Amino acid sequence: MAPQANPSDNLSAALYGAKDFRLEQRPIPSPKSGELLVRIHTVGLCGTDLHFWRHGAFGSQLVVEPTVIGHEVSGTVVQVGKMSKDMLSLRVGDRVVMDPNITCEKCEYCKAGKGNLCIDLAKFSAFTRVVAQPAEYCSKLPPICLWKREQCWSHFVELFTLVDEPKCNLARLFIFVDLGAIGVLCLISAKAMGASKIIATDLSDKRLAIAKQVGADCVLNVSGKSPQEAAAAIKETLGCEPEITIECTGFGVSI
Repeated sequence: MAPQANPSDNLSAALYGAKDFRLEQRPIPSPKSGELLVRIHTVGLCGTDLHFWRHGAFGSQLVVEPTVIGHEVSGTVVQVGKMSKDMLSLRVGDRVVMDPNITCEKCEYCKAGKGNLCIDLAKFSAFTRVVAQPAEYCSKLPPICLWKREQCWSHFVELFTLVDEPKCNLARLFIFVDLGAIGVLCLISAKAMGASKIIATDLSDKRLAIAKQVGADCVLNVSGKSPQEAAAAIKETLGCEPEITIECTGFGVSI
């Protein structure tokens, strides 16, 4: 896709409520200082998006006014706002993947270096033609990456950050709970970072087979097991307790 310096179309899919998407033109944003204007190429469909589509809500987040959702995204830089010297590596025409978790950098969690717990994340809208995105939340992609897979890299950026935490760097025995898309990508990241032994648990044999293919050393179906039985089976399989447990379901019962 050839970059366009002055995009004139910003067709967007706005969600008005449960099962009510409407195509409409929205204003084209102007990149502020430190921002890039990115023409969207590929957007992944996340489970979160499906919840919004089916129910008009995701947990406590309600669609109370027309909103554009979507956050697994890649695209091409078409305009560059005023940049500091350390941000000049991104230019018009670069293909980028975007981290949707834009933190406020003001709350107590952000100040403590725990941006993942930010209480005021900026809203991200990817089901559209162009977006303005802070350059620090964009990662340039190498030519080898294919467009049809690039949106997955937004999760890899997050998950590499997770397994690159000091505690994870020192650990070698990991357990991953739930092997959905996030769990599988997290497992791949941990393996790439040097985890010597990984055990994956799930309720689905199909998901566990995929986990085995991408690097899990041991897999365990915990369907029908009590928490105590599951913990005992994990300890027996590993020969000890895992050093790091990464829970990827978001449900308290998993913990």
